[in-house]
Amino acid sequence: MLYILADYPLADRPHLARRLRLAADGMDDAAIFTIDAWCQRVLHEHALLAGWDPRQKLVPDFSELVKEATEDFWRQNIYVLPEEDAEWLLRLYPDPDSLQQAVGRLEENPLYADSTSASPAWMDRLRTLRKEAERLRAAWIPYHAAHVRWLESVLARDPYPLNLNSAKPHRLQDLIRRLDRWVQDMALPYPEGELQEFGKLGTPLATLYKKNHGPDLPETAAEWDRILENCIHLKNREAGLRSIFLMQAGQKILDRLEALKQEEGVQSFSDVQDRLLHALQGPGGSALASRIRERYSAALVDEFQDSSARQYAIFDAIYRVADPYPATLLLFIGDPKQSIYRFRGADIHSYLRAKKHTAGHQYALRTNYRSSQGLVDALNALYESAEKNREGGAFAFPPTPEGISPLPFHPVRAHGQKSVWIVEATE
Repeated sequence: MLYILADYPLADRPHLARRLRLAADGMDDAAIFTIDAWCQRVLHEHALLAGWDPRQKLVPDFSELVKEATEDFWRQNIYVLPEEDAEWLLRLYPDPDSLQQAVGRLEENPLYADSTSASPAWMDRLRTLRKEAERLRAAWIPYHAAHVRWLESVLARDPYPLNLNSAKPHRLQDLIRRLDRWVQDMALPYPEGELQEFGKLGTPLATLYKKNHGPDLPETAAEWDRILENCIHLKNREAGLRSIFLMQAGQKILDRLEALKQEEGVQSFSDVQDRLLHALQGPGGSALASRIRERYSAALVDEFQDSSARQYAIFDAIYRVADPYPATLLLFIGDPKQSIYRFRGADIHSYLRAKKHTAGHQYALRTNYRSSQGLVDALNALYESAEKNREGGAFAFPPTPEGISPLPFHPVRAHGQKSVWIVEATE
């Protein structure tokens, strides 16, 4: 209240008080919606202007349609692969269910929004990596038998020449078995398991010998070092292939999902928001936004830290956050430290964008009414120390290029609870 009073001269305050009383009296008449429900309401109220078909049915759960879209992608893109390509891909995703789980929430991921990605086709990447894996295997095969014989001779020595803590016989034998399997199985691009562990089969084995027991490394050990280094590089590149495949698969699955929704005449909550934003950004967007402002001249968005970039764009298109329209009011209420719904599309950067756009018109709650003085003091001390000493401040958020923290910690006062926390009769 003090912040509000500071914005008005003394002579205007009686009028302000009357407006506040009227606002408080009319609070029960205010329309309260979730953002999804509000977007749907707006589209129904302005269906013609927004190009909205009100006959479409709103469905909250699209799991069966997503499953169908994923299986359609699988049939059209995986079943038709040559066997050697399919074996490689099936090692990453053995069935449509595993692919669907990896792709995740289709409608909330911006990577899937553009089906015309400029990234190289995943199939080209896969075949390039498969050929490199075949070359690596072919390069190692001439050395493999001799190297395995040497390793087995080391394991068979009595007394055992290697450090038992770092080179247990059963662990080395397991590595040899997996190396054998890689040589024989064309579907494996590199030995299974943690590749760094296979370093023990090369020259690093020299460091694992007991005193006065070696080492006596053959030339094949250095050759295995080279092959292993290339296997590690290949595995890292395979991670890039996985990312490209998931992005391009997700785009096609989402396209198929949209087609299935059209066939079924259904829509999701995300579709409702997309439709409204598209209408606001289209040719009739200015007229639509004006109509919405007439109907909802004031809007209060609670828990704003959990809003998505799309939701912020909707409110910005209607109310113009950085340069508000006259006789309108848009309030965002939120705490960025409580933004925990990123997996549902919550976008902390939208909060920071709103913070930038509303500079000079921000109000903070500086007094904690829920906790005791001791607890508030302790938390202030904890976070102030982290703010000064931790990279990125108390909340480990990267600073701006100017070195300013977008999410600084602000200590608060305590109104003070009468209750006291007692542990074993000690405050």
